[in-house]
Amino acid sequence: MDSKKERLLPWLPALAAAVAYLSALRSGWVWDDHRLIVQGRLIDDLRNLPAIFTHDASYNTDLGEAARRSHLVTYRPLPFALFTVERVLFGLRPAAFHAVSVLLHALNASLLARVGRRLGLPTEAWLGASVAFAVHTSTAEAVHWVNGVSDPLCMVFVLSALGAWCRPNPGDARGAPELLVAALAFSAALAKELVFVLAPPLLLLVWARSPGAPSERARRTLRASVPWATGLGVALLVRYLVLRRAAAGAGGTHYLYALARLPLLASDAVRALLVPSPRVLPSIHLAYRSPTLAGYAVAAGVLGLALALAVWQWRRARPLGLVALAQVVAAMAPITLLTWREGWSGWGRYLYGASALALLALAEAAVRALEALRPPLRRLAAAALVTLGVVTATQTFLAGDRWRSEGAWARAMIEDQPEAAFGHERLAAVLSGQGRDAEALVEARLAVRLNANAADAWAGYAWSLLAVGRREEAFRAAHRAASLDPLLNSARYLLALENLERGQLVPGGLLLLRVLATEPDQPGPWFTLQQLAFAVRDDPSAREALLRALEDPPLARIAVRARAILQGRVRVPPPRRQSGTLS
Repeated sequence: MDSKKERLLPWLPALAAAVAYLSALRSGWVWDDHRLIVQGRLIDDLRNLPAIFTHDASYNTDLGEAARRSHLVTYRPLPFALFTVERVLFGLRPAAFHAVSVLLHALNASLLARVGRRLGLPTEAWLGASVAFAVHTSTAEAVHWVNGVSDPLCMVFVLSALGAWCRPNPGDARGAPELLVAALAFSAALAKELVFVLAPPLLLLVWARSPGAPSERARRTLRASVPWATGLGVALLVRYLVLRRAAAGAGGTHYLYALARLPLLASDAVRALLVPSPRVLPSIHLAYRSPTLAGYAVAAGVLGLALALAVWQWRRARPLGLVALAQVVAAMAPITLLTWREGWSGWGRYLYGASALALLALAEAAVRALEALRPPLRRLAAAALVTLGVVTATQTFLAGDRWRSEGAWARAMIEDQPEAAFGHERLAAVLSGQGRDAEALVEARLAVRLNANAADAWAGYAWSLLAVGRREEAFRAAHRAASLDPLLNSARYLLALENLERGQLVPGGLLLLRVLATEPDQPGPWFTLQQLAFAVRDDPSAREALLRALEDPPLARIAVRARAILQGRVRVPPPRRQSGTLS
């Protein structure tokens, strides 16, 4: 192969990624995109970048309320910094955000080709693996979903670091740009915590390919770990200084629960890499809540076979399979913590990072197997693999329809996991926004039947009841939601409406002000506050009580506007669709 073609070949996977994800440019905002990007409080101004780097990831949405209540807190300033730049440059045009995600993924596909070449794999192996990574449907969630950009962004730094760190003989660390590797590892950690579990297995590459006695191998491995340990160590320190706690779990019971589910998630990850699918789980808690002996038996078989193949390759001086398997298991370990309770969904984005080296290892094994075949069978098998790649790319392209709109996404969630309440809850919200209240009520009722302990489902059900005029039932459902989550704003808003309708103007008004302080961007509560202002015109004591409440520090961010509304100096137009009005 001439040098020009050799230079251009690594860009072929990037082209494949761009074609496979072309449909993403037609997609809109779905799921958490609305809360984190459209309604994000910090990402609309470059002057807020310091606040993004000095707070947890939820601060952009709720000014740290989730961090105070959750056992699992994330620190990912780089994705939110990227969102800030995108929003300043492009406004709220989803196509621009999707284009950035596709470009990052295409870059990763090209970087993976470079890593494979630096590891000395055959051209067919690294090219095939990087193309497979570019079009793989099982990881499509990380690219098709705008808020999933943290995974592609993290992997840009991980694969760049790995490409700089790798040598034909990784045991020889001399000349490696250690400061660059450390800086890239640090940046990866600021994009997503994934790098903390992907980096340690990489040291197996150094151990396996270093000559000499075990002591010499250990010395070389330790020496090669320095840039990774430096970058990640600094990132851990920064994370702790910002969050002020480890924020990793709820204690021993939580960890034991998660550990028991690790084999199941790891085996499902291996199967998802072998059998591409766009499936996304609306509730990973529900999927792994009740493991069975049969499930453990299947997991043992899948992982046992994968381990046997990896060890067989290791003994033939091909360590990539064992490294990749270790990465897959390590990547699933933190995800098991999310199965503890409701509130976490997804699947493909959890596989994204670990899939890179896994596909390299699978491609290397496939190329070695093809070499053992006779030429006619080899051509037939190669044609079959190419056909599989085309089918997978087509599947990934068509998966873009699932992310086209909130309604399409909700219906896809129901199709993937009909027994999960989350998809029905989201579809009810979409139908309600379209004015299809009777249909919304059916979906909302089904959501609470599927999960009677989901506060969000009960709140959605309450709003659906309110929309069809069943106010007393709506308020009872709101009380149920508030009993499950006293800080759930949608439920607190309904309880405020109930108090106001019953003539309890001060308690209802105080609750309404707390709702506004938590979510000041919602138009409905502001309009309700204006209605309250009309109601207290003839009750000076109630109005003064509300005005005095605005002097409390927690209400400071809404005090100026709220005071103007209560004093009749500002008028609020009715929202486009408002169920929460005073009767």
